[in-house]
Amino acid sequence: MELLKFLILKFLIIAAVLAAVQADAADDIDALSHGKIKRVLILNSTDPGMPWQSIFDEAIHKKLASVPGMEIEIFTEFTGIEANYTLDYMRLLHGILKYKYEKIAIDLIVASADPVIDFMILYGENQFSNIPILFVAEKEKFQQIRLQSNMTGVFETVEIEDTLKLALKLHPKTKNIFVVSGASEYDIFYENKARKVFKNYGNDFNFIYLSGLPMDELLEKLRRVPKYTILFFMLMTQDGDGRRLIPKNVVTQIREASNCPVYGLWDTFLGSGIVGGNLSSAEVAGDKIAEMGLRILNGDSPGEVPVVKGSFRYMFDWRELERWGIKESHLPADSIIRFRKVSFWEAYKWYFILYLLVVAACGLGYLRYRTRSFEKELKKQEDIKKTLEEKVKERTADLEKANTKLERLSNVDGLTSLFNRRYFDSVLAKEWKRHSRNNLPLSLIMCDIDYFKKFNDTYGHQAGDDCLKMVAKAIKMEVKRPSDIAARYGGEEFVLLLPDTESNGALVIADHIGGAVENLNIRHSASLIKSIVSLSFGVATINPDPTHDSSDLILAADKALYLSKNSGRDRITVFGGKKQNG
Repeated sequence: MELLKFLILKFLIIAAVLAAVQADAADDIDALSHGKIKRVLILNSTDPGMPWQSIFDEAIHKKLASVPGMEIEIFTEFTGIEANYTLDYMRLLHGILKYKYEKIAIDLIVASADPVIDFMILYGENQFSNIPILFVAEKEKFQQIRLQSNMTGVFETVEIEDTLKLALKLHPKTKNIFVVSGASEYDIFYENKARKVFKNYGNDFNFIYLSGLPMDELLEKLRRVPKYTILFFMLMTQDGDGRRLIPKNVVTQIREASNCPVYGLWDTFLGSGIVGGNLSSAEVAGDKIAEMGLRILNGDSPGEVPVVKGSFRYMFDWRELERWGIKESHLPADSIIRFRKVSFWEAYKWYFILYLLVVAACGLGYLRYRTRSFEKELKKQEDIKKTLEEKVKERTADLEKANTKLERLSNVDGLTSLFNRRYFDSVLAKEWKRHSRNNLPLSLIMCDIDYFKKFNDTYGHQAGDDCLKMVAKAIKMEVKRPSDIAARYGGEEFVLLLPDTESNGALVIADHIGGAVENLNIRHSASLIKSIVSLSFGVATINPDPTHDSSDLILAADKALYLSKNSGRDRITVFGGKKQNG
């Protein structure tokens, strides 16, 4: 009897499983018949592993996978056409794709880069007729062919002149511009685009084109670039010896070989050695293609989805900005800064907070334990109760002191013992509001150690740190009033905020600081102006009002400092006033 029950139960379980499998199969058939499953074929022009293509593909997958209520199956083919751009290879590729996808219903094709589009125009009608095609193509090359009715997409061009103008602005002493490009058809195409742009600047700068050279010869030439040079990396997918290259890796080698800032055109080069620029973004291009693809998969025809231009973003490598002494304030607004070095406090602040919480929790736990242990005795001995209450107060006071000390440390620069920039910004905001209400003058002194990078290069970073400490101490000696604030603004730059102070008073203090630093007599043999360490000053005074904000005062002082440095250094410049030699 028990065996019969077991067999009946087993039969019921198997029947239920088979019914579920049949239901799932029926659901799949129903999904196919009603078009719920959409199939997208991505045809890449390169072989696997190219950084731009990888980021582009990842952006498409991420966007399409996030769509609720739509099941999308993505097929990806790395065609290798870019490296084998011949009719024979295209015929072979056509045969392979026909074999693989002859029985698969494709709803949308993404053709990435011009060689794939050429292939689709030659063979698409034969195999993928009437299937919508989204392209990513260079506009100038694509205009040479006719846009078919089943095509739309993104024109992914490059902003060569924008990046050139920005590089010249950031490096005003530039005399030579080295242009590096490779030997492939794509490399030559982008070099020709650059030549058209650069010819308008030929009278002002010396352009040297390093085109289609073997990699070893290129690196040898870059090791001997002259002073006041910037390097413009176009594209190098193949060198003069015919070797296939990954451009991102080439940038790294170029950066290590040359002693000059490197600029590029694609965000995939960022982090490999370029400073930055107005960069074409593979991620943004992938997002746009995915958005257009979703419209088509939801029923729009390619003609209803207009062609768009690829997106660009001003992006920079923080490490390269530091290397070449480029201030973030000189970059375009809304610039994206990558690879920023995290400060000690930013990296470990949560560890400190967690530590304090643990200490507090342990302290509270200990107090609770002690309180419970003495509950009975507290009823009998009031004096013991008072003693415990005093201990609680003492521990609370200690904790408050620790918190106060931690807050003070978070406001002080660890090297110079001056206030840090975060604290300076908070005080400036408060003083600006107060002076705006009372119509009082607010002055700001901004100063910079002259040729400090050369000082570090000559004497070493330990000597540089000692120099910063001595200069900071001299500055701190001139802070006479409790309301005056001296802070390290960044690197070798310092600021003094002087509430209720006219321009003349700020000028006197700046002059005293300059003299105090000179009296330190810190040797600086690498300085181009004198044999000891000196400072350049920018002084600005504003009566705050509702039409301005505190950034105007900083900008004014920074402009004055820039004029001092641009006029020979070791001097004081008052915003809107005259320069005074140190």
